[in-house]
Amino acid sequence: MNKIDYTSKYIVKVALVALFLTNIFGVRVIYGGSVPGHQTSAKITIIATVLEQTTMTVLKQIQEIVVTTDDIMRGYVDIYAATRINVRSNNPAGYLLAFEDLSSPSSIFNSVNVRVGAREVQFSQNRGWVSQPYVRDGVTLDVSYHFLLTKNARPGTYRWPLMIAILSV
Repeated sequence: MNKIDYTSKYIVKVALVALFLTNIFGVRVIYGGSVPGHQTSAKITIIATVLEQTTMTVLKQIQEIVVTTDDIMRGYVDIYAATRINVRSNNPAGYLLAFEDLSSPSSIFNSVNVRVGAREVQFSQNRGWVSQPYVRDGVTLDVSYHFLLTKNARPGTYRWPLMIAILSV
């Protein structure tokens, strides 16, 4: 086999690999080679873009809040670790945990503080968010809540009033 045949077969193989990578993985391949008859060399540059992705799995979420007479006298209800979530993200900028109050306007709560680790946020206008840093292999978080009660609050069992979502930064 002469040098030109070898170079031609090599170039065809490189082209087929490039076509395969482009079609299957969405990878751009840039090829630069030599002219047949000269010293044989090949250079392949592969450029891949990894899209940012953040996912959340709710592992635990209580469904109700029980308000007692003692809670009303104290003026608030604390619920520790009411929500447990697992978050996986490849975004080095981190992500936001977003909360929205879904309770009716006649709710028994004036405001809600949400605690995630050392970070805490008080809702404003029925919604709030807590920024979270990037954690390489994902993280499991417990979320606690501090509900300030209205003057009209009554003892009883109430449906869980908050929705949690995850937002990319």
